[in-house]
Amino acid sequence: MTSNVMCKGSNCGAPSNRAVITRRFFKEPAMSRISIATATPTNSLALVKFLHQRLGLSLSVAQGYLRRGAEGFFYSARLFHNDHVEREQELRDILAFCNEAQVPLLIVETDPELEWTGVAPVEIDMFSMSDEHLFNLLEAFEEDYQ
Repeated sequence: MTSNVMCKGSNCGAPSNRAVITRRFFKEPAMSRISIATATPTNSLALVKFLHQRLGLSLSVAQGYLRRGAEGFFYSARLFHNDHVEREQELRDILAFCNEAQVPLLIVETDPELEWTGVAPVEIDMFSMSDEHLFNLLEAFEEDYQ
């Protein structure tokens, strides 16, 4: 799938950084590590139960992550690898549940080759993305991995 990037203004003819990134994004998926925490601390028993049932976290571990809010990353996985279909479904389930429960998430994208320590990068704003961005990323490459 390729993108159609429209040019406006005086920079027509020379691709902008955004256009280059958009084209690269839609041509081939870049390997990524996606890590998720709640944006703020929560004691949601429904979310604890969901994490236990869906991800296999023990109740006490899930509860501990959620109490830590943005510092308690309860999920981390590499995308666009051999197990992408399973990771994609986990991410979709997490997004759907948290959207329904109105639980704001902190979603961080990092280099998949770096060992994940569970601690967000110092420049977290550079690595964070919205729920919608993650959903659109999954949608863009859904056909490639089924």
